[in-house]
Amino acid sequence: MYSFISYIKFLFSATNQHGVHSPFVYSYITKGLYTKKKFTTLKSVDILLKSIHYFNVKNLKIDSESSLYQNNIKTNFPNLETNASQFDGIYLENCKDWSNTIIEKEIKNATWVLINNIHNNKEENSFWEKIKKQKEVKVSVDLFYCGILFFRKEQEKEHFKIRY
Repeated sequence: MYSFISYIKFLFSATNQHGVHSPFVYSYITKGLYTKKKFTTLKSVDILLKSIHYFNVKNLKIDSESSLYQNNIKTNFPNLETNASQFDGIYLENCKDWSNTIIEKEIKNATWVLINNIHNNKEENSFWEKIKKQKEVKVSVDLFYCGILFFRKEQEKEHFKIRY
């Protein structure tokens, strides 16, 4: 029930690409997320795969034992490396994995972190709110199914809620 009520609240406060005033986020949404190509019908997996494609990720850290994610990534991006010292992208199954996973040396200016299930329950939503307020996080994009964090030093701190 919590997830349903969260979704209704999200719909009233979210926008599409026309409500975005950041060129970086606008480009990501229109040329990355809103493309017609669908990798899969599962929204969070599709968002992850579209993000990998749009940002041309070479090194991905994936904290999920889910074969769904592993198989989709290997099928669509066979040359993607997952054992590196720094990552272009990081995937977390939930917000609780944030403190255990994110190490400063793993993150560079262009790194993004996709966190699944940010509105699954009250606890996850609370973690998401705390994470996006951290000073290292410059841009956060809430897509309801998942959230994406960016660490771009050249950008002002902003938060976006985007319908997907």
